[in-house]
Amino acid sequence: MSESGVEETKRSLERVVDIAQQVGRFDENLMFRGVDALSLREEFKAHFRNVSRIMDCIECEQCRLWGKVQTAGIATALKILFEWDESRFSFAEDSSVDGIIQRSELAAMFNTLNRFSESLRAATRFRETHRKRKNSSRKNFRRIFRLSSVLSPSLIP
Repeated sequence: MSESGVEETKRSLERVVDIAQQVGRFDENLMFRGVDALSLREEFKAHFRNVSRIMDCIECEQCRLWGKVQTAGIATALKILFEWDESRFSFAEDSSVDGIIQRSELAAMFNTLNRFSESLRAATRFRETHRKRKNSSRKNFRRIFRLSSVLSPSLIP
């Protein structure tokens, strides 16, 4: 990757982190607590790996590919969430994510983030369209009702 590409990626990642800090923070420590915390965490990982193996059964290659990319993206996010040692990484010049997260994992995570964002945007558009149609239907019903009340009952079939 070129020097300008690296800088652009860092700026984009910093924007994502800023947005995440504005919306709030997920406390992963609340997820796996108690006596069985370690075994629960390992069981969670095993079930997640099984999802990836199930993806192999999908016949459509494009669906299988996107399913695997999104599964890898979620897995990377969980890896960061549960296994990240913040003292090992910073945006300093001498810092590196080598050995912590692979480039393909980051690409999968950002692809998945993009897919989730697109899905949320589509859900918002669908909700807005539904609201407009619902309001339009109510207005049409009111017009028909007013028209029918103006007409004499003998003209209404």
